[in-house]
Amino acid sequence: MNSVIVGIDCQTFSLVLHKVISSFGIGISINRFCDGYIIHGELEILKLSDKFELEWSFSGADIFVTEDEGNSFYIEKDIIHVTDWEGNKYKIDKFGVDVS
Repeated sequence: MNSVIVGIDCQTFSLVLHKVISSFGIGISINRFCDGYIIHGELEILKLSDKFELEWSFSGADIFVTEDEGNSFYIEKDIIHVTDWEGNKYKIDKFGVDVS
């Protein structure tokens, strides 16, 4: 499902949204963020609208995981904190800009 995202109505169990997305690598998590969603991927961070339209993407120098299995990704208020394999730390705002 790395290239497909779906929305399901949990009361009726019916499919309400289905979207094929273009992304690189493996999707790790989906998080609610600023009236949309953040997909934390292995190679990029994607911001999608509520309708699953791509608003922006962000890539770093290496994959967004760490060797020590530490917390390489978290969201604090409207800032996304992510660390790549090389130890580079990024702070990404709600517009997809690195504000580190």
